[in-house]
Amino acid sequence: MKKKRLLPNQIAQIQIHRQKGLSIGEISILMNVAKSTVLRHIQTSIDNEYLPLWKSKRGGSLKNKLKKEANAKIWAEKMVSIFTERELLFFISALYWGEGSKRDFEIINSNANLLKVFVHGMRIVFGLSNEDIGIVIRLFNKNIKDQCSNYWLAALNLPVSSIKGYEIINGKKDGKLPFGMCRVRIRKGGDYLKKLKALNLEFAESIYKVPVA
Repeated sequence: MKKKRLLPNQIAQIQIHRQKGLSIGEISILMNVAKSTVLRHIQTSIDNEYLPLWKSKRGGSLKNKLKKEANAKIWAEKMVSIFTERELLFFISALYWGEGSKRDFEIINSNANLLKVFVHGMRIVFGLSNEDIGIVIRLFNKNIKDQCSNYWLAALNLPVSSIKGYEIINGKKDGKLPFGMCRVRIRKGGDYLKKLKALNLEFAESIYKVPVA
């Protein structure tokens, strides 16, 4: 369907609203047009008289965002204040379901928190020791080897002996991944992998039995 074009007086009204410090959302509501339409026609500056009003709205949005983030943190802290071993098992099982290898018991990621939760969970649930855990660090051409090694060893609370090798990849991801990626492999992990696979399958088959509030 062809989009309806705005009349010159409607475009002028959009620009007047903008000059008076109204936000894109406010103009959209007032003019009953899409925000994308407003964006196309606000090629005008806000009058100095109305700049404080516009800035206060921007600050308000930031303040509202920070408040929501703080409330989310409080909610999250409450939710994990009592964390059972059973729940941790489900957590690491879901992490492996989404990120782990389907053949060998290994998981690779650039997110240290994700791997930290997985490794710590395996220690608690299955009683693994450092000797059971090996890592291979994937580096990109400009990553600094020692810095990356120290980063992953500290994040996962592992000794230097846990490093089993490095993979050097020529690419352009070094800027986005300053510490490369880490592959965590569980030694003699066949039985653990079978248990997690069975748990994930059982969970998938049983999910519709969970009542929805």
